[in-house]
Amino acid sequence: MPSLSGESVWPNRGTVDPDTPEAFANAVVLHGLINRSLKRENLFDGIPELIVTALADFPEFQKRQDSGHLLV
Repeated sequence: MPSLSGESVWPNRGTVDPDTPEAFANAVVLHGLINRSLKRENLFDGIPELIVTALADFPEFQKRQDSGHLLV
């Protein structure tokens, strides 16, 4: 992939598919990091637990998404 600099970071295409547990967990973590950053909170506390929880919650998220009852 072309990039603007040698320090660019590109996502693994397999983890950005919104229909995968990994992408769901990535989105949850990113959302959490943004919130923590805005509040000037520690960015790393509880991240492993957050990932485990997001992966465990993915089947329910997918079921709600498929049924059209997704809570935003």
